[in-house]
Amino acid sequence: MSAGPAGLLRVDLPPGQATGEVRLTWAPPGSAFGAASAALGCALALGLAWARRRRQRRSPRPREHDATPVPVS
Repeated sequence: MSAGPAGLLRVDLPPGQATGEVRLTWAPPGSAFGAASAALGCALALGLAWARRRRQRRSPRPREHDATPVPVS
């Protein structure tokens, strides 16, 4: 296998071999790093959302209509 003009791959078959099967696999450079970064980002986002929701449940904010009225003199 060699690279031909314009970046095309060239496969030379052995003499006497008229047919064959060529399997070519390719992955873009950095795809494993990109997938790992995406997974880490999703996990971090879910963790932050969970922590925020948990914090809001533990200390609810007082609502205006729940406040005790203060007498004015």
